[in-house]
Amino acid sequence: MDDLRLPPIADLASSGATRRTLLKAGGGLAAAGLLGLGGASAQADTAVPKKGGTLRVAITGGTAGDTLDAHNTLTQPDSYRVMAMYDGLVSLSPDAQVINKLAESMECDAKAMSWTIRVRSDAKFHDGRPVTAKDVAFSFNRISDPKAPTVGAVALAPLDLGNIQYLDDRTLRIPTKVPYAVLRDVISCPFMAGIVPTDYDPKKPIGAGPFKFKSMTPAQQTEFTRFDEYYDGPAYLDGFILQEQFTDNLAAYNALQGGQVDAVANAPANLIRQIKNSTTLKALLSEPAEITPFTMRADKPPFNDPNVRMALRLMMDRERFVKITLSGYGTVANDIYGQYDPSFDSSLVRHQDLDQAKFLLKKAGVDRLELITTDMANGIIPMAEIFAQQAAKAGVKVQVTQANNDVYSENMYSKVPFSQDFFFYSPIMGQPPLSFLPGSFLNETHWADAEYLKVYDEAKGIVDFGKRTEMIHRLQQIEFERGTWVVPSYNSVVDILAKNVMGLPKSRTGYALGNFSLTKAWLA
Repeated sequence: MDDLRLPPIADLASSGATRRTLLKAGGGLAAAGLLGLGGASAQADTAVPKKGGTLRVAITGGTAGDTLDAHNTLTQPDSYRVMAMYDGLVSLSPDAQVINKLAESMECDAKAMSWTIRVRSDAKFHDGRPVTAKDVAFSFNRISDPKAPTVGAVALAPLDLGNIQYLDDRTLRIPTKVPYAVLRDVISCPFMAGIVPTDYDPKKPIGAGPFKFKSMTPAQQTEFTRFDEYYDGPAYLDGFILQEQFTDNLAAYNALQGGQVDAVANAPANLIRQIKNSTTLKALLSEPAEITPFTMRADKPPFNDPNVRMALRLMMDRERFVKITLSGYGTVANDIYGQYDPSFDSSLVRHQDLDQAKFLLKKAGVDRLELITTDMANGIIPMAEIFAQQAAKAGVKVQVTQANNDVYSENMYSKVPFSQDFFFYSPIMGQPPLSFLPGSFLNETHWADAEYLKVYDEAKGIVDFGKRTEMIHRLQQIEFERGTWVVPSYNSVVDILAKNVMGLPKSRTGYALGNFSLTKAWLA
């Protein structure tokens, strides 16, 4: 299985496994959908879907702290469990658009000082009860509980939850404390704001998502069954099992080859070459969407110096980074996110400047750094190693320290000065409440830039799209100039599937298995 190691540059070039060779004029990677990179991939998903069967999905990154809580996710497996069981008012479609889910309608007034939300009439929880306006209010209050705030608390902070009006069983009006025009965007993260019943118990989880919980053994597996009354159409599958017992992607891939699982989610990109001539396996490749930023604590030396943060950005050879760490399956990023958002500023481009990077690092007296990381997402560790190699050319020695997943999540996350993280695609205004505002649940860089906060506060209240886009461009300019992330790439997500796994759509959100669209999956 030596082929599972990252191949040398020469091999990548000769294999043709680069983004350039896969792109066609006017199209992206997802134009191919299920790529013809394996013998089974040529089988088109055009047959009539068949009902039944249980899909077994292998994924790494689970911990002893695996959760079923609708509002307290941390790892990738947590995210997928939540997406299976719970739906929010809105979510992201496979093509990264914010769409209604449990909401029939969701509108703000002309001044963005209140939101009127109407719940679908056909939405039910797993126990058969209808989803009501009071369930929405309960869920928002649970997320925002000051005694136990969760991932979405900052996103909901502008809402005046103490003065909700119930217009009928399905309709509520929520006033806001300040103008807040971007509520749909900020709650579109599908694992952040799931709606749960007013008597919700995470130990006996009930949601309104497409699958019902059956059983879980933390860090081993979680089993789900189809919810037959799902408002958006029940799944073809009888259920699925999320299997996390694998120590690494090689073990997961071996299980797929041996028939113990049907899919490897978030697989290494270079596995595409491994299955090129396979008659039993195929690859599902997303458009570049996931980001895996290098995170720098702005409140700790040496990263409290913006020049040091800039130096690490300037020293990156981004094209080479994509070619090596992603086997070419991704695109260059320029330290900002939200590339599919219509307000994205594509004029912000970072060019490598080793001389300036060396100058800034020498001026700051920085020649050694420790990057503490863990295997939280596919490719994270090789990315850290390539980062260290590139940093050496700028005169700084980066020691990469890999921690155990459990130890990292319990004792190191958001505490160490220099690390890594992963994020799925988010609309631009949806990311700061997660990562860059005071109290943000995932603000591992502890950034508190006064101008940035002022601009965000102004942008979030602007109803007019054009005027808001102007403010978003300023927001991204600040991130580009003095932000706390190094984002060298947008990563395509690779899933390796057995040939009989059908129906999964192409996507551009960074979530595995076609935006985790298991309602569309079926087994031939």
